[in-house]
Amino acid sequence: MKKYLAVLSLLSIISISLAMPVGFEGGAGYVLEEHHNCFFVNGSALLKITNNFYARTQLAGLSFHSDNTLINIGTMSPLDLLFFFPSETFNPYGLAGVNLTTGDGSTKFYLRTGAGVEFKFNNARFFPFVEADLDLELHRPGGTHNEITLKGGIRVK
Repeated sequence: MKKYLAVLSLLSIISISLAMPVGFEGGAGYVLEEHHNCFFVNGSALLKITNNFYARTQLAGLSFHSDNTLINIGTMSPLDLLFFFPSETFNPYGLAGVNLTTGDGSTKFYLRTGAGVEFKFNNARFFPFVEADLDLELHRPGGTHNEITLKGGIRVK
C-alpha cells in the first residue's frame, strides 16, 4: 500500500509542478468475452498532457464475474491515452492503451483501441461519457482472445 501511495504522491507532485491538472472519472460497464461476460465498476485518474491529450489509469475497480468477484485497488493498470476532438456540445475521442497482468501461473498482455464521446453542459466541470473499446488479450500459457468493453460514467476535469 505504501508503494501505491508513493506513486500517487509522485504523480501529484509532477502534475502540479508542470501545471497539468489531474481529473477523475467513475463509471460502470460490461465486458463481452469469449468465455464469460462480466459487469464492472471502476474509478480512474486523468492526467492532462496537452489541451486535447490525456493519459488515464485505473485507481480502483470491482468486477463481478459469474464464478467470483475481483477487486483491484491502486494497480495503476491499464494505461490509456485519450485524444479529444472538441466541439460545441460534445467531445468525441479516440483511445489506445496497454495492460500487463501476472499471477496464478499466467501472464496476460492487452492491447486496447476504442472510441467514445463526452457531453458538455454549459461551463460545468462534470462530463458524462460513453465509450466502447476492443482489447486483444495475449495469454501465456494459452493463446489469444478478444474482449469488447462498453462503459459509461462521469468525468471531472
